[in-house]
Amino acid sequence: MFCTLLLSILLPTFCVAQLSTITMVDGEEYRGVIVEETNDTIRMRLNSGSMMIVPRRVVRIIDYSQRFEKASAGFWSLGAVVGTPGAINLVVGRHFDQDWGVRLTGGYIDDMRGIQCDLLGLVGENSSGSLRHSLGLGVGTFKIREGSSWENWTYVMGGYNLNWWGFNVDIGLSVGSGSFSNPQMQGGIGYVHQFR
Repeated sequence: MFCTLLLSILLPTFCVAQLSTITMVDGEEYRGVIVEETNDTIRMRLNSGSMMIVPRRVVRIIDYSQRFEKASAGFWSLGAVVGTPGAINLVVGRHFDQDWGVRLTGGYIDDMRGIQCDLLGLVGENSSGSLRHSLGLGVGTFKIREGSSWENWTYVMGGYNLNWWGFNVDIGLSVGSGSFSNPQMQGGIGYVHQFR
């Protein structure tokens, strides 16, 4: 069960679309993701999002090896997720150079409150930037009210973050000390906008 869950989460990491460049006989170049190739045509989704069908007879070179270009500047992210550490959480993040970032997640309601800080490293991203995979290492704490007493958990967590057009999923395992046994599965789902 756990292996199936882990595989279903990590599989998209290896399916990230790769940018290709098609150079025409007249020297014009197009960049995008090749969706389909036949003996006669090549169908490509351009970086602008539009689809293009090119007859092979007008293609001089196809370069499959290019990774999409990244801007050197980072970006901010802001959103909300439901899950750990604080039930309903505000998320604020800063990605410094597109490959590395930090994120602060926290929430406070009557029966659950918590805060978590993550260091994120990019695993993969598609050419439009709409699908982003990150592995994270976080530290945090949360409390849950059980009757009149509070149960707490202070932890270190390793996990996976997927952001697809703002739809955000976090999942990971934490080990720590407090009222719960080791390890604890943690996660959240919500919307986190990336200001690029």
